[in-house]
Amino acid sequence: PDSCPRGELRGVRTRFGASLDLTWAPDGSASAVLRPHRSHRVELRTPSGAEPLDLVAGEDRVLSFRTR
Repeated sequence: PDSCPRGELRGVRTRFGASLDLTWAPDGSASAVLRPHRSHRVELRTPSGAEPLDLVAGEDRVLSFRTR
């Protein structure tokens, strides 16, 4: 949002057993790093739709996207 054009959020615990770090920049770019503690398939939902995302315990998953 305009009130927070750049930022980061680190160490968020998810309901599916992973930690999450988010970063975003004024140009609309953003990234999420998921650090799963167990292997699991989740549904990734974005403005363009939903798709399955397979997470493997101990393997970081980096997702990059545009917010605008």
